[in-house]
Amino acid sequence: MISLAIPVLNNLNHTRNILLNIKDCVEIPEELFIIDDGSTEDIKSLVSEFKTLNIKYIRHEQSMGFNYSCNEAIKLSIGEYISFFNNDLILNKFVFKKILICLFFK
Repeated sequence: MISLAIPVLNNLNHTRNILLNIKDCVEIPEELFIIDDGSTEDIKSLVSEFKTLNIKYIRHEQSMGFNYSCNEAIKLSIGEYISFFNNDLILNKFVFKKILICLFFK
């Protein structure tokens, strides 16, 4: 099981784009965390538009930093493996399938 954590501080359009990319992937993570690190933009409403991704939304009232957000996702994750993505990535639709293949043949 792959978990994915995406710490976010504003950049609503980047977050929308990566969620659209994930939605279009051949394989999707079984667990997806969006950690809103004190954004002034409405990330929560955006996340609610992607119900099929089963996103676990976590909000910090103030910015705690990227590392804190990643460590929080690690603590909450139930996946055997966890990846951390920035919200400004553009994903190939096979990215998670490739990760699974690499894990299988390690």
